[in-house]
Amino acid sequence: LSMLFMVSILPAIPVFASYEGSCGEGVYYSLDQSTGTLTISGNGKMKNYYNETPWRFDRSLIKSVTIENGVILIGRCAFNGCSGLTSVTIENGVTSIGEYAFYGCSGLIGQLTIPSSVEKIGAYAFCDCSGLTSVTIPSSVTEIGRNAFCGCSRLTGSLTIPSSVNEVGFEAFDDCMGLEAINVDESNTNYKSIGG
Repeated sequence: LSMLFMVSILPAIPVFASYEGSCGEGVYYSLDQSTGTLTISGNGKMKNYYNETPWRFDRSLIKSVTIENGVILIGRCAFNGCSGLTSVTIENGVTSIGEYAFYGCSGLIGQLTIPSSVEKIGAYAFCDCSGLTSVTIPSSVTEIGRNAFCGCSRLTGSLTIPSSVNEVGFEAFDDCMGLEAINVDESNTNYKSIGG
């Protein structure tokens, strides 16, 4: 009994660890629980997931994500549902942001700057990122998938779609009620479709 009592009065000491492993061929992740920082590094493409990411049980701990130079694809559902995520840094080198990659990351607040290396933004990639207030789409982008930014209800002002974009998917900006206008370069005759 005395032993049990002694154990019970000891203060709880938090134990933090850094988890790491592979998330694609030549691509690796490191999750530092003490800071909530998830770093994706290496050379190549992240795997495409269906909510079974290696960090799925720690999603609530993730506060920031850094995609380092060398990673060329952010995988499908990579950070889906990381509602505590407040900042994302995507370094130049990423050419494609996969479907549902940041779906439901409602903790992302403020401005999102997509790097000038990105060519494709997948369907639902930033859907329901309701904290975003502005998005900068670079002239490297040629395709914006369906519902890519749907539910980004705090986007305000005017959004400019560069002339490089050939396709804007159906309802790409649906329920973005704060947007005053979506500016499209009328000189681009290559559009396949324009979403709502």
